[in-house]
Amino acid sequence: MNLTDFYILPFGKDLKLEAKNILFLGYGISEKFEKGEKPVAAIPYDDYKDVDVKGKVLMVLGGEPQNPDSVSFITGTKEVSKWSTSFRKKISLARSKGAEALIVVTSNFEANAQMMKEYLESPSLDLEPEPGDKKEEEEKEIPQAGISLKLANEILSSQKISVDEIKKKIQ
Repeated sequence: MNLTDFYILPFGKDLKLEAKNILFLGYGISEKFEKGEKPVAAIPYDDYKDVDVKGKVLMVLGGEPQNPDSVSFITGTKEVSKWSTSFRKKISLARSKGAEALIVVTSNFEANAQMMKEYLESPSLDLEPEPGDKKEEEEKEIPQAGISLKLANEILSSQKISVDEIKKKIQ
C-alpha cells in the first residue's frame, strides 16, 4: 500500500480498473431535505443533480462544502455533517448511483491514510474468508481510493485547474 499519495480500499474486488476518464463530482454529496427537516441556515446541495455517473470512476473532494466562515452548507452551522465524518456515506451513494469506483481527495491525507492503514491491518480483517463466504453487502461495494491534494492536482492539471480553484467555484 502506497501511503505517500494514495491508498485503495478494494472491498474484495479485482484491483485492475481501467478508466479513460475520471468524472470530477464536487464533494460527491446529495443532500435534499424533506419538508420540515432542513436546518434553518442549511442549503440543499446535490452534486449528482442531472449527472449520469453509471459505470464511471468518480473523483470527489473529502468533507463537505463550507462558506468562507467555515459554516457547512449541509448543517447550516460550523458543525460538520455525516458527509464529513463517515467515509462510507459517499461510497454508498456513489454505488447506489451506479459508479464504478470512487476516488476521494483528502486535505489531511497523512492522517487519513494512517487511519485507513490501521483499519486495513486490524486482526478482524486478517482472516481469510472461506470461498463463497463473502458478505452480501461487500459484494455490492465498489473500490474506493483516497488520494493526496498533490496527486489530485497532478490529475487535474490536464484540465488546467487545481483543487483550490474548484473549491472556490463551489463556495
